[in-house]
Amino acid sequence: MISLQNVGKRFGNASADAVGDLSFEVADGETIVLVGPSGCGKTTTMRMINRLIEPTSGRILVGGRDTSRVDPVELRRGMGYVIQSVGLMPHRDIANNIATVPELLGWDRGRIAARVRELAALLELDDELLRRYPSELSGGQRQRVGVARALAADPPIMLMDEPFAAVDPIVRGRLQDQFLDIQRRLRKTIVFVTHDVDEAIKMADRIAILNVGGVLEQLASPAEILRAPANDFVARFVGTERTLKRLSLMRVGDLHLDGAAPDGDGDAGTVRTDATLRQALDALLASGARTIRVVDGDGADRGILTLDRITGALAT
Repeated sequence: MISLQNVGKRFGNASADAVGDLSFEVADGETIVLVGPSGCGKTTTMRMINRLIEPTSGRILVGGRDTSRVDPVELRRGMGYVIQSVGLMPHRDIANNIATVPELLGWDRGRIAARVRELAALLELDDELLRRYPSELSGGQRQRVGVARALAADPPIMLMDEPFAAVDPIVRGRLQDQFLDIQRRLRKTIVFVTHDVDEAIKMADRIAILNVGGVLEQLASPAEILRAPANDFVARFVGTERTLKRLSLMRVGDLHLDGAAPDGDGDAGTVRTDATLRQALDALLASGARTIRVVDGDGADRGILTLDRITGALAT
């Protein structure tokens, strides 16, 4: 869907490239997260994809077309774009903010109204909020409106530049979970920029770790990066808690569960099959128990998860 081929960018009279000779591809329906230290060129790279910044060298292909030969306005209307500051128009109510791109594309009023209602339901925005203005919404609500606006014309590609960074950790976690659920259903092609390694691990199909100057140090799945960092830079960047972070990628329901707790083992209560092993381990450590009962979404008993089973999962 997206192909960067030896792409470089140097600004003005700068002595070094902001991005130098960068190449990677994003498959149809894949989420790639760009992460790295400040000044590594991750936002510049994203903005070159929709030509908000023009590359100095190389080519970018979207759907097989060289973007340098596509009208920038046409190109951007085919991509959803979500930024940290949201960028909602303060003089338009929420419904009209969401409708911005469909209006530009000439959709009729009935189709636009139906799409706004559909997205409001998808992103859990009450109908009453659609008549409000951006200043009357919370930060988390504004972020959801920004995502709804980006999805309004059903673009195949989404560019997301630190979309959840401006909200508190609890709201950020809920927004991440909600967007992951939407992505499982819609399967957009997504390029996502963040400075947060944990967010990258949670959101990505693959992570591109960039060094200063747009140098690609490693491009791999979160599990592969945590299990086998390509070099010392990647190892330092992802941090020393790689084992715990690996547990956050594994679900309780993916493991073989025991039928009953071993004699004498305490029980930490229950955990759902869709919980991560990190969440299960946290519950076990907090209680001092060695086992926890597993239930599915309907509350039906699925077996027992032991501390030994969790530690064994890291060896496989």
